[in-house]
Amino acid sequence: MRDEVFGRASRCAAGAVLLAGLAAGGSARADVSTYLVQLQYNYEQAGPASVAPDSYAFFAAVNATSGDIGTARVASPGTAGEETMFDVGDGAFQYGEVFDNEPALLDAYGPGFYTFTIFGGAAGFDFGDVAINFPIRYPSEVPQFDAATWTAMQALDPSADFTLNFNTFTTIAPNSRTAIQIAVEATSLGVVYDEIPASQGSYTIPAGTLSPDERYTALIYFIAEEVTPDAGLSGADAYSQVVAITFAPLTTFVACRADLNGDGLVDFSDYLEFLNLYDAGDLRVDFNGDGLVDFSDYLEFLNLYDAGC
Repeated sequence: MRDEVFGRASRCAAGAVLLAGLAAGGSARADVSTYLVQLQYNYEQAGPASVAPDSYAFFAAVNATSGDIGTARVASPGTAGEETMFDVGDGAFQYGEVFDNEPALLDAYGPGFYTFTIFGGAAGFDFGDVAINFPIRYPSEVPQFDAATWTAMQALDPSADFTLNFNTFTTIAPNSRTAIQIAVEATSLGVVYDEIPASQGSYTIPAGTLSPDERYTALIYFIAEEVTPDAGLSGADAYSQVVAITFAPLTTFVACRADLNGDGLVDFSDYLEFLNLYDAGDLRVDFNGDGLVDFSDYLEFLNLYDAGC
């Protein structure tokens, strides 16, 4: 199964768009700065030690000065053939597809040379190639938050610094780095984005960065990258990336944890809200932070309820 990224709401689409932005500072001699192909492996961490494949994606992007490209196309060496890219504004063109399994991804978008063609704008007609090499330069590991970090993320105090701990990776690709992103779950609006060396297995979110009583998605990107400076499209830098991404839930609580409805009071309406969340197994009422919603959380809630705000 294959779906166009822009026709299907997905975390991997948001991640691909984000990674295209990483390449926007190229050193081209013309008004096209960068172009990029990316294979993306997406994983979900739904528990302290549970990481499972979610989806597989191909992504392509061209970044230029607004108005310099009218149409952009990317041709795959695989069965996908040539696709017209989407104009997403400000001189950026993007195309992506999501797949349910890796064989389907590599059949459509496998190793080989990808040809980008632009025309219809101030930059005129031009083309350029970039390769996904064989063997594919995978990150050596699947990203994963450690168990204590994942558990703490289910009921996080946003008024204090919080350190994410996770594994590290290596790759035979010449460039590698880890990226950390925190996005509001409902809107995918990014709140935190930063890059660190691939050998660094921790990242601290400063106090006050996140809002209380909010649901977020925390993402780790392991990026294996090859860059060809001054390549095609009149000397734009060409990027080839293989990226592993793991996403996990992150929920913050209010300063007064028993005030579940956020009205500044602790009363019977909060008790009823607790019962609703408890019955749903919602981790916002995991008051002891063990990754489960059970009777011990009910007892902890009663203690907080009796104490009030």
